[in-house]
Amino acid sequence: MTLTLYLLCPLVVFLPLCLPLSVPVFRCPRIWHCVSSSVQLLVLLTCPMFCCRFRCSFLFSLHFPLSPTGQGRRPPTLSLVLLEVSSGCLVFFSKPARALHGNYQTTVTSAMAGKVVLHYFNGRGKMESIRWLLTAAEVEFDEVYLTTRDQYEKLLSDGALMFQQVPMVEIDGMKLVQTKAIFKYIADKYHLYGKDIKERVKIDMYTEGLMDLMEMIMILPFSQDPKSKLDNIETKAKQRYLPAFEKAVTGSGYLVGDKLSSADVLLVECTLMLEEKFPAILSDFPNVKAFQGRMTQIPAIKRFLQPGSKRKPQPDEKYVKTVMEVFKLDRLPAL
Repeated sequence: MTLTLYLLCPLVVFLPLCLPLSVPVFRCPRIWHCVSSSVQLLVLLTCPMFCCRFRCSFLFSLHFPLSPTGQGRRPPTLSLVLLEVSSGCLVFFSKPARALHGNYQTTVTSAMAGKVVLHYFNGRGKMESIRWLLTAAEVEFDEVYLTTRDQYEKLLSDGALMFQQVPMVEIDGMKLVQTKAIFKYIADKYHLYGKDIKERVKIDMYTEGLMDLMEMIMILPFSQDPKSKLDNIETKAKQRYLPAFEKAVTGSGYLVGDKLSSADVLLVECTLMLEEKFPAILSDFPNVKAFQGRMTQIPAIKRFLQPGSKRKPQPDEKYVKTVMEVFKLDRLPAL
């Protein structure tokens, strides 16, 4: 069915070229040109696979009306049809081409709609905190997953990755890199970054501490000795990080000020990550556990924690393999 559709679409686009042969009314150049342009525009809007090429042929027809009476300049119809059919077959049968086109189409559609677009792997990593923050701010976003080395090299050649690293986020006409910079921008834009400079610096302190702890968990799947790393994470969490947050969440119930901030969102994400590795770790920190309970009842966060949301599962072997293939890593780094 799909193949038939893609093969027929080019013929539909150029169907008006045949109308003057059988329908007298279309012998009027203006009527014929109007119908021709309308059909091409309809297919342009309804068939993403041929969107770019149809846009070119549509604009071409506007500048050079294809007159059935010989007036104006008429391109070689058969050549154009064959070009569309052959390019359609190439795209349909080429898996890499379909993948790249799908990613391109997601980006174009999202950009036209003004949506935020996240470029990263289909897994947590450094993008997960950004997903959490956008969710808490109730901002819709699309994702373009890196699955091949070619996609990564395309981003590099386009100049989209300032330091040759992901995550990369398209927002407000910009392509932002560096996790902390992206996180701060989103927090500030959606009023989750405090009311003044003093609140913002506190939010930054909590955020950086949480990111340090979360990064230790994040790199576990890539570690050659995860058991020893787990013991170290548990010790640091209990002795260094959780005691500080146990004191901080008393009072207003928020880490900073009297309203939700990006630091609160990051803390609830971090506590859930810790409980995945150490289920009883919050038993000695009742204030943090109560804080987690309140935060997970916020409607947007509650939905994010339900199956089928854009929240990613814990990293598995497939995720690790994809990351290593995209970055051309022959073996796990000695972390």
